[in-house]
Amino acid sequence: SGGGGGGALGELAINGSFETGTLSDWTIFENMGSITVGNTEATDGTFSARAIAMTGQNPVLKQEFRAVGTVTPGQAVTISFDMKGTARAGGVIFPELITEGAAGSVGQLLETIAVPTADWTTYTYTPTAGTDVTRGISLQIAVVCGGAADCLADVFIDNVSMTLN
Repeated sequence: SGGGGGGALGELAINGSFETGTLSDWTIFENMGSITVGNTEATDGTFSARAIAMTGQNPVLKQEFRAVGTVTPGQAVTISFDMKGTARAGGVIFPELITEGAAGSVGQLLETIAVPTADWTTYTYTPTAGTDVTRGISLQIAVVCGGAADCLADVFIDNVSMTLN
């Protein structure tokens, strides 16, 4: 399947379903954790991404600098992804819309997911872009563990979608 549901202006996420079997078109910051693509879990298709963070780790997946010249200030963006997994002792998942401006980036936290579900769940948000969109918008999913010795966040992510409304 493709990157998820498309809006009137088209899908912005590239390889959002990881069906290339790779992390191509994603910007990855492992930050001592791990991010892989595998074929053991998927909502549909064959592949999904897996991010694992243990104590002090925070791997990040990003779809960067999308819709340059297309997105307008204050425009609504529909973001969705499927996720399943586990987290404990301070492990959390932070999806974030980032407005990429000429003077820098402004992040907008969409949710703090402290208890991911054991079964696939679709998370959907409709935030708005910030005032300076000269470098487009980005979607970041950070999987973060704090300092607790038994901290863990281990999640599968699939069907990432980002469309302009």
